[in-house]
Amino acid sequence: MGEMKRILRESFIDLRRYLFSDVLPFLEAAKERGVRLYLLSFGDSEWQRYKVRGSGIEPYFDGIFLTAQEGGKATIILEHAGSCPKPLMVDNNPSELDLIKEATPDIATYCINRVPRELIVPADEISRLRFLEARDYATRPWRYAHVPCRTLHEVGTP
Repeated sequence: MGEMKRILRESFIDLRRYLFSDVLPFLEAAKERGVRLYLLSFGDSEWQRYKVRGSGIEPYFDGIFLTAQEGGKATIILEHAGSCPKPLMVDNNPSELDLIKEATPDIATYCINRVPRELIVPADEISRLRFLEARDYATRPWRYAHVPCRTLHEVGTP
């Protein structure tokens, strides 16, 4: 396992190239306006921290919360709900957003779908592998009315 992590780290030193083009402008605009930003991430905490640092987005956030438990984002938000006057959540997983909306109904939720329309039904193996997880999220049903969006520009500058 240690060898695999070493290989991954050496292969993925600078992760900025994996950010969508709207991420840094969105984060910069929010920080310029004094908006407090928090990152909630699902997955192995060591790998998630590595991705956040490697992509260079860590300084934009006032707090970073990680959970290895599926559906754990709602628990984190519920624990901290009182500290944000007008919370807004952007996620690509409608199941997570449904749990968040259930726990804190007043939160504004945006379901971002980054899968290009032409890749919803991929034509070849490379296209099939690209956006694999995101494509699964894009086809999940929603129980609550989240605002659908494809970019952070549609969320607006907080």
